[in-house]
Amino acid sequence: MPWYMLMNWLPTYFELGLQVRHGIFKDDALLVGAIADHLVTKRLLFVIRTRKLLNTIGFVVASFALMALPRFRTPGGVVFCSSVALGFLALGRAGFAVYHMDVA
Repeated sequence: MPWYMLMNWLPTYFELGLQVRHGIFKDDALLVGAIADHLVTKRLLFVIRTRKLLNTIGFVVASFALMALPRFRTPGGVVFCSSVALGFLALGRAGFAVYHMDVA
């Protein structure tokens, strides 16, 4: 849910709040998948512990980045905070977005 809110409302914030027309974001889901696969295949963590760890780290760091977002008044600071938030939300998605494959 927070990822969809950011993707939908952040361009409006850039345009109305910061008078900037474009923001650049990247999807880190491929990198997160590689990290999770590495942890599991090298037997560093069990699958469930890997998912819990990535989910917790992702959502905690993203929440701090989102709480810091209103403190920045420059486009560069907002892009940095929002990029950190979106990147770590992708990390958090590694914890819960793969369960449908387990069920299948």
